[in-house]
Amino acid sequence: MNNIGKLTTFSRLLNDESVIMIPKVQRDYAYGRKENKVEEVLDGMLTTMLDAVANNSVEIFDFVYGGSFVKRNDTGAGLIPLDGQQRLTTLFLLHWYASVVQPVVEDGEENTIITVDSLLKFRYETRQSATDFIEALIRDIRNDIIPKYSEHKNIKEMIMDNPKYLPSYDADPTIVSMLNVLEQIEKKCREYNIDKLWSKLTTRDNIQFYSLSLDKFGLTDDLYIKMNSRGKKLTEFEIFKSDLEKAIKRISTDLKDEVSNKIDNAWIDILWTYAQSCDDDNIVKKADDGFMQMFKNIFRLELFRRGIELKKNRQATIDEIITDEDSIRQIISMFDTMSTIQKTSGITDYWKQYFYFDDNVIGQDSLIRLFWLRQQSRKPVFYLAMDGDLSVPETVYFYTIYLLNKHKKDELTSLKCLRVIRNLVTANVRANSARYDMLAGFMQDAEEIVQNDGLISEGNHTFVSTACEEERYKVLNFTPEEYSALLKYENHNLLQGSLMLFINKYEDHNILFQQLEHFTHIFNNQSPDYFDIIRINLLFDDVEYAQYDPNMERDENMTRRYFIHHGNDLSQFFIKNERRRNQDAILDIIANKFTSLENLEEPHQKCRQFSIKSWQYYMAKYRSANREDTSYGCYAWDDKMNKPIEMVILNSSYHSNYNIEWKMLNHILVSELCDDNVRYSLDPHASSPFVMNKCGVTLSITQDGWLMTCNNENVVNCLYNNDTYSIANVEGEDNTYLVDFKYDATEMDYIDLAKMVINNIEVALESTKQEDSENYEDRLHS
Repeated sequence: MNNIGKLTTFSRLLNDESVIMIPKVQRDYAYGRKENKVEEVLDGMLTTMLDAVANNSVEIFDFVYGGSFVKRNDTGAGLIPLDGQQRLTTLFLLHWYASVVQPVVEDGEENTIITVDSLLKFRYETRQSATDFIEALIRDIRNDIIPKYSEHKNIKEMIMDNPKYLPSYDADPTIVSMLNVLEQIEKKCREYNIDKLWSKLTTRDNIQFYSLSLDKFGLTDDLYIKMNSRGKKLTEFEIFKSDLEKAIKRISTDLKDEVSNKIDNAWIDILWTYAQSCDDDNIVKKADDGFMQMFKNIFRLELFRRGIELKKNRQATIDEIITDEDSIRQIISMFDTMSTIQKTSGITDYWKQYFYFDDNVIGQDSLIRLFWLRQQSRKPVFYLAMDGDLSVPETVYFYTIYLLNKHKKDELTSLKCLRVIRNLVTANVRANSARYDMLAGFMQDAEEIVQNDGLISEGNHTFVSTACEEERYKVLNFTPEEYSALLKYENHNLLQGSLMLFINKYEDHNILFQQLEHFTHIFNNQSPDYFDIIRINLLFDDVEYAQYDPNMERDENMTRRYFIHHGNDLSQFFIKNERRRNQDAILDIIANKFTSLENLEEPHQKCRQFSIKSWQYYMAKYRSANREDTSYGCYAWDDKMNKPIEMVILNSSYHSNYNIEWKMLNHILVSELCDDNVRYSLDPHASSPFVMNKCGVTLSITQDGWLMTCNNENVVNCLYNNDTYSIANVEGEDNTYLVDFKYDATEMDYIDLAKMVINNIEVALESTKQEDSENYEDRLHS
């Protein structure tokens, strides 16, 4: 092996080397595995080989990399294949089978390069049993089979029936795989019916490959293991790689050689670094799986970028993507970009130049915070592309980084472009508009942003139009220093890239920055612990922060409003939304009525600012006025002006007798008396009343007090003559009463009143039950 990249054949390689030793660190021979994809690859390989022999044409396969087999310090003792051992084993089996169907060449007739005994130079060190089997196969088993072999025989069965075939061979996956491949070789050769197959294999150069010695490159154990411990199983990626190379070769042999070389060298370093975090036993599989997944993601990106697919998220086929030289160069360019990043700074370090993840509320001022949903992984997007399918936002980041490096943008420009992309992508995710049918448009917008160094033009874009307008406005209307200073606030966990609500409110830049800083003073890293207190302290008589959408403006007989009901929806109240009304109000409250978290009032203090006839009192005092498990935080009134206390908690944004909803005070009452629906219950539909289960008494809040139904006259009579509340029959309604305070309450509210009434009812029921029991005893004795 003195030449580098020598074009040779299997026969010539056997003739040149004293031994070809498949080493122990190699995986088992895999082409004989009974798996559909493996069988397809084997069938294609055998077809290619036999076509070349039958047509006396030349087929050149990939490189076979090798190093010297050293024995007793003799570096010329043979060859150890580092890559290509699967192809070499298949060629060995094809030559062996040819020697069976054409046995008359044993003495080297017809100027053959090798004899059958030359096949003994091919050895497997994976297990001793494999080496023993190969030796028996070439000598005793072959000699026994030749006289009995015919076209009606099965070569695999004849080998296994031979006395020299040991039962222990069944446990060696390499031997089992060899037998399966021999069976397929037999089948294929019978289809082609090539005369004098052995002679043609050993005298002609129809099946060639490049034999490349790595000795001159410095062969190390690390390289040896890296190139060879590629898993026990023929992987999806190996099959894909074979199909990819065939597709590229049909277009350009040079590009095929370039891709093959880069997959095995420059590009594998990306994957190798990525897989280092795995256990040693899994590292190679991780690298292979990662390579396969990366190709899938790049192919999917190209599927949409080139308009082959415009709507559906699906996997691209090789034939869809590999269509011409430009398409191949695009794939090379993307992998080369990652390889360059890996070599110059490392993927992780490069990523950290621009992006960060954080659990804090307050944002950093020099890097771009990412808010995507998969932040639990907290990996660079290139590594996510090796883990699984990229989401639409992740694909946009992937493509933008590629463009920035392709066009050699400097670090400052790259930061600006990626910041704009982050803000736009986040806006679309927030609007639930980050679908695959928008991906092509997103990538076109990204191309424009990179080309214009972070400026997005006026006009139509796929990204949310208001977000595009905001990004354009910030770039054009703030000085470079001001624009840089805004990043800290864009990184705030509640603002998530959008500052337009503040920018529209405060045209003076000095005031704008003062109010943004005040906002971060209130909503600081400790603020999540104060959420319930912040929520109720936003309530005031003179200014209402609740927001609503245009549809709610058209409500004729009711009022619906969005309130803050969960920490996760705070962002919706501070991010400009063209479909939200009254958004300025909350900024006025924060600016004028909030000084610090420490000065906020507790529920028992805050509620005293309001009348017990107002909804604000109960929303401030009782935590159960808020349902965190609802989706919208929407409340409604049928007559807000005249009946404010009859506020309804909606489970959605709709209010009707058919929806899940609760009158707020009814909900508070059942929550305050929580007993898991044993004694009390509240049906979640149509603002149903509170129910005392044992007696059937119901209570429901109205502006005039608690509306009570009770068909037990004795119980009702027991409720009269109370100093705190009065009971009045509702005209025209049987067994229906209105319970209200006799006088203006100072120490009680309507929840306290309901609790008192319920307690009195239960006492009356117990008294009535006792009287009935005594009367029954008297009748028994009379």
